[in-house]
Amino acid sequence: MNTHSNVIYFQAELRSPVAFDRTKALHSLERLGEQVLDKALAKEVLAFTSRGVPYYALEDAHFNGWVGQAGSLWTRAKAAEAQPA
Repeated sequence: MNTHSNVIYFQAELRSPVAFDRTKALHSLERLGEQVLDKALAKEVLAFTSRGVPYYALEDAHFNGWVGQAGSLWTRAKAAEAQPA
């Protein structure tokens, strides 16, 4: 699966009506952030994920902005992910 489809799936999980799916997706971003070699990006991901999932409201601009920001961080972290030797 390419990064584009991964981010689409990731954002769909963040928009899920099931709270566990949203939490699981955010945790996967946190774990991904722990694996990147770029320390500034890792710190940015940690700061983002430490705030948790905002109030779930699909029609809310803040919530959708949060999903977009998470998707951007996901894409950047996937690109900077440490590759196994």
